[in-house]
Amino acid sequence: MRGLLAFALLGGAVLGGVWLLPHGAAAPVPHAAPVPVVIGLAAQADVPVILRGIGTIQAGNTITIESRVDGEVMTADFAEGQLVHKGDILFQIDPRPYQAALDAATAAQARDAAPLVLARLDLARYLALQKSGYQTQQGLDQQNAQVAGLQAALAMDQAAVATAALNLGFTTIRAPIDGRVGERLVDAGNMVHAAASLPLTTLVSVQPMYARFTLPEKYLETIVRQQVAAPLVTQLYSEDDQAELASGTLAVVDNQVDQATGTIHLKAIFGNEDGVLWPGASISAHLLVNVLHGATTLPTRAVLPGLQGDFVYVVDARGRTQHRWVKDFDAGNGIAVIEDGLKPGERVVIDGQYRVTDGTLVTETTTQ
Repeated sequence: MRGLLAFALLGGAVLGGVWLLPHGAAAPVPHAAPVPVVIGLAAQADVPVILRGIGTIQAGNTITIESRVDGEVMTADFAEGQLVHKGDILFQIDPRPYQAALDAATAAQARDAAPLVLARLDLARYLALQKSGYQTQQGLDQQNAQVAGLQAALAMDQAAVATAALNLGFTTIRAPIDGRVGERLVDAGNMVHAAASLPLTTLVSVQPMYARFTLPEKYLETIVRQQVAAPLVTQLYSEDDQAELASGTLAVVDNQVDQATGTIHLKAIFGNEDGVLWPGASISAHLLVNVLHGATTLPTRAVLPGLQGDFVYVVDARGRTQHRWVKDFDAGNGIAVIEDGLKPGERVVIDGQYRVTDGTLVTETTTQ
């Protein structure tokens, strides 16, 4: 009976939450260990508001070089990928047939000029005789008609000379702009025909260069308003956002929203003095639309989505967490601007939020 009583007392002590120690002292039930998390302070800073978009580099001018006359390609005076200047010779088409045509047209012009000189002298004599009564009006009219006909013939000769000279000029194909020439698509010795529209090469301007990119249409009003105040700075990065390529300004906001994608199309201009931008390359565009002065900030990873909006876990003086609803937006570069719900200097869980709830005891660590 005494043994049963002792066993009952021991069980009651255990269920009551205490152990009977040798000296009769009671120990509390051990609590869960603190959860290690990374804690940071809400900061106050001037924050650039940056919008990011994906796009491609576009040359200011892209020109397909073609022949405007028929003939054999005599020379191709450039290296593929070479930078050329306006007026530099790219191709030479055989000029001999066109030089002969110009010579023939010039000779025809000289041939028809001589009769016109004589006809004009005769017209002057007919006028003098007509005034003296020794020439009829009909004879004078006939001479006027002859002069007019010879003038028309000479005008046609002059047009033929101009056309022949123009065609001769077309046999030398020059760069119409400064830029970078592409692959040579026709080698020397080949025949080209103007009617075939066969490209000989391409030429793109390299200074300036443009970047075309898109952003969600919800930013349209902000972009237009800020662009009116001053040109918006645009920075280009590599497609993986790791390497900065160039800095320029926003040049064009398209005149309509792309309803299929819900985006707006933008174009920024860059000097490209170092030649790093290449037409067709994929880029990440960072558009600076504003700078918020004295804003409350957190790393974006500290903000969690909830049913009623975004929230963060604030750590109180006892080391326990409590969720806090916040009004925020992503300012880019991994920074969230807290517009309401948090003050600078408050301690917030930056990493490890998914391991805590309200009232969780936490301990600060530098890694997760």
